[in-house]
Amino acid sequence: MPDSGLAYNLGRVQFTRAREQMVQPTTSVVPGAILLCLLLPVPSMADTQDVDLPELGSAADRALTPKMERVLGRMVLRRVSPRAIDDLQVNAYLQQLGKSLAEGSQRTAEEFAFVPVDDKRINAFAAPGGVIGINTGIFLHSSSVHETAAVIAHEIAHVTQKHLARAYSQRSTLTLQSAVTLIGAILLATVDPELAQAAVAIGTASSLQRQINFTRANEQEADRVGMQILTRAGYDPLGMPNFFGKLLRASRHTQSELPEFLRTHPLTENRLAEARSLAALHPTRHYPADTDFLLVRTRLQLREMNHSQALHHFKQKLINLKADTPPREAAAIRYGYALALTNLRHHDEARTQLQQLLGTDPARLSYLLAQARLELETQQPDQADSWFRKARQLYPDHPAPVLEQARGWLRFQRPRQASALLREYGRFRKHLNISYYELSARAEAEAGFPGSSALALSQASYLKGQTQRAIKQLQTALKSATAISDYDRQRIRVRLAELELQHQIEKKLKL
Repeated sequence: MPDSGLAYNLGRVQFTRAREQMVQPTTSVVPGAILLCLLLPVPSMADTQDVDLPELGSAADRALTPKMERVLGRMVLRRVSPRAIDDLQVNAYLQQLGKSLAEGSQRTAEEFAFVPVDDKRINAFAAPGGVIGINTGIFLHSSSVHETAAVIAHEIAHVTQKHLARAYSQRSTLTLQSAVTLIGAILLATVDPELAQAAVAIGTASSLQRQINFTRANEQEADRVGMQILTRAGYDPLGMPNFFGKLLRASRHTQSELPEFLRTHPLTENRLAEARSLAALHPTRHYPADTDFLLVRTRLQLREMNHSQALHHFKQKLINLKADTPPREAAAIRYGYALALTNLRHHDEARTQLQQLLGTDPARLSYLLAQARLELETQQPDQADSWFRKARQLYPDHPAPVLEQARGWLRFQRPRQASALLREYGRFRKHLNISYYELSARAEAEAGFPGSSALALSQASYLKGQTQRAIKQLQTALKSATAISDYDRQRIRVRLAELELQHQIEKKLKL
């Protein structure tokens, strides 16, 4: 069973902090309305006592201010949340990789939100507010971490150079609707290609066409700045031209899907040549492989195959290992084989493979969690707990050991322990994901704390963009005959008032 988790920093430890996040509809609306709402300046909850939105076409609409960028970024986060991959280890690795590259851009990781989108197509996107979306296809088609890092660096450059804001204000003669269509189409082409095509139908094609050269200039600038970010962070500059070559080859097979002017990454042989020239400016040296990258890619490969296919695939690769195969690559293959064996309940052989991995690398988180999962599968919860404890001691800030251990405790009817573990983990952390709240809701309910369960479940719905559903869940909890403490009732009422104010904003924007 794959890990459950969402790919980016959504959620707040205290429910009152969630007031800073913006609403996003999940009901079906026309594409034009979605694009328009993405571009409208929405006030934060601190400013919503008198919701005063500018009229369409006003001067306030013609500049994408830093505040508007943050608002738009939060809205995009909530829009893409359903498409984030449900693998905690993949998500955590992307956050780590993104952090190192953010530092290479002379920014802090807190200024970005990295989202691993569950999509095997080769693509990525950048949005205002520092939102960076990386398709899992980027990992799957990368030969090394340096290629994936090059894509992320390129997207970070789009953010630091404010390309979307510049696209918005570049043509003062464009109408607001044309600008909305342009920006929404560029963004949504990566998030939802079908929606992007619909956006063209409601916009002015000639206005979009006039922006092509500006978009291509953005790409060239993002290449140059991205190369600086990549090398400052210590990654191989050849990762950029190597991966761009793959993107170029892939694009030759997808030309019919979207019009050329909606390409978010228009690629040409000239761009590839320029990337090679930029890389050549840096001295050649050896860049070692990243074991964790190889393990993450292995986990993603497993998702693309059924259990039997995966077992055959990794077994054959293990049998055909050459004497000169780098140890890290061999370990990734053995790891994939061990997981495939576990999935098919070949527990004894899986244990043998994991023992070999742990014997050479006893502190590797992926191996510790794989061993803990194997103990759970063989009905050995106490042994599993020992492995989880070791993982938590070595990686106290990583969500996977905590959530997986809590899930294991629930599996073996230990909800109080699961509840205590999740509460302790979430006590001092700013950002928690949807899976944390969903698991907390279950743990609190089974432990006999219905009020805390309702709050957690409501927060999970809210982070999915389901504000009205979150309200109804809290209203139902208040009306329920189930015993809820006075303290929890007060917490629910406070949170309910905040959500109802959020819903008023939605109605004001006609979302």
